[in-house]
This record gives sequence, C-alpha cells and structure tokens, in this order.
Amino acid sequence: MERREGLSEREAGSSVGPGRSDRRQGWLTGRRLRVDRVGEPAATGRLVWGAVLAGVASGVLELGVFVARRDLWPVLSRQSVYWNQHVEWMTPAGSAVMAGVLGLVLGWLVRRWGLGAVGAALGGVMVLGPALAVPGIHPAAAVVLSAGSGWRMRGAWRRLLRWTRLERAGAVGLAALLGFGVWKYQERAGAEARAWTRPAAAAADAPNLIWIVLDTVRADRMSLYGYGRPTTPELERWAARGIVFDQARSAAPWTLPSHVTMLTGLWPFEHGARIDRPYRGRSPLVAEVMRERGYATAAVVANFECVNGCFGFRRGFDRYVDDEVNAEVSPRTILASCALGRCVLPALRKLGGAWRWPPRAHVKRAPEVFGLAREWLAERAEHGPKRPYFLFLNLMDAHGPYRPPEDWTRRFWTAEIPARVVETTPELGFRALRAVRTASAEERPARLAEMESAGRQLGDLYDECLAALDARLGAFLGELEARGELDQTWVVITSDHGEHFGEHGHFGHGSSLYDALVRVPLVIVPPLGGPYEDLRGRRVRELVSLRDLPATVADLVLKVGNGPFPGASLARTWNEREAGLDDPEPPIAQLAQQQIDAGDAVDGSMVRDVDAIFALGRALIRNRVNQDVLDELYDLEQDPAQQRNLAGDPTEAERLRELGRRLERRIKARE
Repeated sequence: MERREGLSEREAGSSVGPGRSDRRQGWLTGRRLRVDRVGEPAATGRLVWGAVLAGVASGVLELGVFVARRDLWPVLSRQSVYWNQHVEWMTPAGSAVMAGVLGLVLGWLVRRWGLGAVGAALGGVMVLGPALAVPGIHPAAAVVLSAGSGWRMRGAWRRLLRWTRLERAGAVGLAALLGFGVWKYQERAGAEARAWTRPAAAAADAPNLIWIVLDTVRADRMSLYGYGRPTTPELERWAARGIVFDQARSAAPWTLPSHVTMLTGLWPFEHGARIDRPYRGRSPLVAEVMRERGYATAAVVANFECVNGCFGFRRGFDRYVDDEVNAEVSPRTILASCALGRCVLPALRKLGGAWRWPPRAHVKRAPEVFGLAREWLAERAEHGPKRPYFLFLNLMDAHGPYRPPEDWTRRFWTAEIPARVVETTPELGFRALRAVRTASAEERPARLAEMESAGRQLGDLYDECLAALDARLGAFLGELEARGELDQTWVVITSDHGEHFGEHGHFGHGSSLYDALVRVPLVIVPPLGGPYEDLRGRRVRELVSLRDLPATVADLVLKVGNGPFPGASLARTWNEREAGLDDPEPPIAQLAQQQIDAGDAVDGSMVRDVDAIFALGRALIRNRVNQDVLDELYDLEQDPAQQRNLAGDPTEAERLRELGRRLERRIKARE
C-alpha cells in the first residue's frame, strides 16, 4: 500500500475513511487534539496560519534577544540607532508578516516537498530571526543553526500542521498580537499627554532650563574668545548678559562620552559609554532628576548617531527626537524591526525610496531643530503653562561636511562650495596627511603644502558654518526673549568637543586631547527677569569642566545644592570666598582606543589611549602606546596653540610629577 505523507503505516491501513478524524495525544500541551486523518497534505490556509504562529514565536524570541542586548547584555551596533520606539510589538508583527508570506509559498510547495520538509522550514524560520539578532553570530552560522533546528523540529511541526484547530489558534494568536500592538501604541502615543497631567512637585514659579550644545564647536574659532574673524557676534551679545567661561574643558574629544559626562557628571572612565556600549548606570541624568521634580522635559538632537536614544540619553525625557524614523509606524519600519524583514528590505528598495533601509541619513539643521523646539514649547503653553520645563537641543551645523546654507552670505570662503562632498569633510585632510606619510624626501614639501591648503579650506568652510549657526541661534533666542520666554529661564550654551584642521597632524575629532578638541565654549545666561545683574557680563578665567554642569543645574535651577550629581556647582567660580582657588578636582579628559565613529570625522588609525589633566596652569597629556607612556606638557597661558612640549624641561620636572600623580589618582586602571 502506498504510504501518504504524515501517516504511519498503521494509520495508512486504517479503516477510517476520508473526511473522518481520530483523537490523539497532542504535542506540547498533552491534551488530546483532533487530528486530520484524510491522508492529504495540510491545506494552504492551515500552512499560512502555522507560518504566522512560527513568525510570532520568532518575533517574541528575537524581542527577548533585543531586551537582553538593551538591558542585560548591552552591546550596540550600527543598526541600534534605528531601534524603533514601538519595537515591542513591531518585531513580532514583522516576523509574522514575513512568515505568513512564506506560508503561502510553502502551501504551493507542500505537494512536492511533503509535510515533514515544510515543518522543517517553519521550524528553521522560527529560529533564524533570533539567531540573526544575536551579536557576533555570522549570518551563515545563523542559517546553519536554524536549518539544523528546523530539521530537529520537523516532526513536531508536522503534527501541529495536521491539527484541525490550527486556524482557530492562529487567529487567536494574531488577534492577541494586534491587541497588544494597539495597547502599546496608544501607551507610547499617550505618554506625552500624560506627562502634562503628572503631579508637579516644582513650584509654579520655578525657573526653566534651555540647554544648547553646539556640536563640534571649538572655542578658539569663536570671536567670543578672541578669534580674528567675527564668527559669533550673536553669541557675544548674549554672553554680555551672562557668564562666560574662558577655560572650559570637555571630558572627551568626541560626542558620545562627552554628552554622557555633561548630563550625568560622571567621568568617561566612570560611565563607560562608547560606540558599542550604552550608558546603563544608576547615576541619573539631568532630565531624570528634573522630571522627578515636576518638570516637563524634551530633547531635539541633530546628531542622531551619537546622541541617539539607544545610548541611554532618552532617560528622563517626555519627548526625545533623534531620528524621526524611530517613531515612525509604517510597513517599512515594521519589517525593519525584525531580522527577517531586514533581509528582504534591500530587494524592496527597488520599489522606491519609501522602502530604503537603513534610511538615507538626515541631519537636522538649526532651522529644523529650532522649529521642533518651538512646536514643543507651543504644546507646553497649551497643556502645561504652569509647569516648568527643561529643553535640551543638540545642533550639528558646524559638524562636517562643512557646507554653509545656500541662503547664507559668505564672508570667509568666497569661492564656489566644492561640488564633491569629500572636499568639505575631514576626509580631505586625512588624504593629504596620508600623502605626507608616504611621500619621498623630494615630494614631502609639496605634500605638506597640500595638507596646509586642505586645512585652510576646511577651516574657512567651518568658519562659515559656525557664523551661520550663530546667526540662527541668535534669532531663536531673540524670538524667545520677545515672547517673554527667557524672563524665567536659565540658558546654557556649550559644545561637546572641537575640531582639528591640521594642528599636530590631526583632522576632524576623536583622535587627540589637544585644546583644539577639548577646549570648548561655555556660556550661562541667567533669567532675564531675575535679580542677577551682578552676574551679567562676568568672565571666569578658572579652569572648569563640563562634568560640573549637572551639579550647577541642581544648584542654580533646582536649588538643591549639588543634588545627586558628582562634581561641584560652577557657582563656586563667582563666590567671593571660593573664586580663584585651585580646583581640588581639576578637569580631566580621556580618549580610549576603540572604533570611535564610522564616517568622515575620525581617523581610526590615530586613536590611542590618552588621558589629560588641566591644572597648575598646565595641560598634561599622557599618551599610552602599548606599554610606553609618552607625556606632553604645555603652558596654557603662554602657549595656547600647544606648540612647545615642556615635558623635557628640567624646570618643569616637579610640576610634571605632581600633575602625573593627580592624574593617576583620578583615573582607574583600564580593563
């Protein structure tokens, strides 16, 4: 007698006729299930429902991997910056869609392959998505693992596909997923609305805070700090109404660790955030503390790659806007939320840009950032006018590529803007620098001249971008002043790091701890309607670190001393009893050898472990190369360009030893 797929020899010889059924022990549940015994392969509809269940299971398992990566085993990748805010339901939904399409295909192939092979395929699909999501597993290894797992599960899936109630179970599972998705979507969408009704612990007259980070702006390219070109006239005007810090230092020469430090008060060696590792520490961010005290909180960031919510920056914010695609709900983002969907998106890209993944990088310029800030302030005025607020803005207009706005009247670069984008990025300098390194003795002078020319070109374009940013910043603050928004608002304006234009053989950022990268602007403007006349127009010459900004906010805005933050309030610099005293915890900066950031701003070959300390009128930069320690010592006042290394000067020996002792006491041993 001919054996039919899915039936044993005993079942094939049974007298039970077509259309009849028997009851057998169910798989997994132990219940007696009604099993089809018609001897024919399962219907296409049943296969589709089985595939949907496999997809949902795959999505749930992949979501578990995601949670482990995010919370328990925080390892990030380039894909992490596109983690959608609705990932909890979109990952299972995307997997279910992909598996459902596969079910349609398998329904056509089942007569050729047999139910066992189809079951193996569904079992493999259930494992493939989670396997692809595990960091470090090669895609080929994930395919082999899923194929083997599917083959081991083929019997179980064959029995499940012959279960006559599979369609009903699939419908229930899909309905549960849809219900969960609607609930999570409404919860996420309504979070901001609920924030306006949250009990306000802060007094109605508590001051607001607007914190603006000018990404990649170095202090010595600003006319505010004596630069020969008028690059920041608007900021000079506002600085005259507040406090200017002449010697502020960032804790790191690139965006991610610098931002974490300035928002937590933790040094880089304490918070450990890096391009593949988010901040997950217990120490709160400024936004968390302010929201606990009843503040409405919002952030709009242009640097969506390094100030992305996936790195932990979203903590404490009612609204956090990095890349709009992370809040988008569309067929594209649903598929992109699961590993199986991301496998087919490259093919779907041929259908049009709406299916492009990863999406084309969109860096918000100042008008867009300020526009989103205005929208949020308008909502606040409508829903919670009596609630104080914290607004954080990150602006990328001075970051490469240095391409001034088309409507900007240029003053420093009068030629045409280079058509090739690479000629407006640090990559132009990297190429010139590599040419110098490989040049013969005869060629070297010409190559050095080319490198200097590249530095001038990039510097001129950078100055144009900075001037345009300054104009837009001044217009935004002027608009807020005209509306009375700044009468009760503290404004903090700073930068996360600077930029190299050939100094010390460097371009871009993230590769040194010279002042070109870590000396940054810092301006604090008190509320215009408050009794702060004694602070207006003040300049502070003491060395300070951005790591003290959280404690400063707690002191000046929240009126709670330093609050839960490490460091000390910068108010000490204008307190008559403390001003001028040597800081017992002077600024430090750190750079760890790692892949900093893919793109045009970092030459990874030049990144090494470097630590720096700024005290006693000197900057000690300690380079760690393999087992060697190479020190550089510079006079901060007499040698601001850091051209003369005093590390070998006998008259500086004692100062060098003292700074070295202070630095080593402050920095923990690297792992």
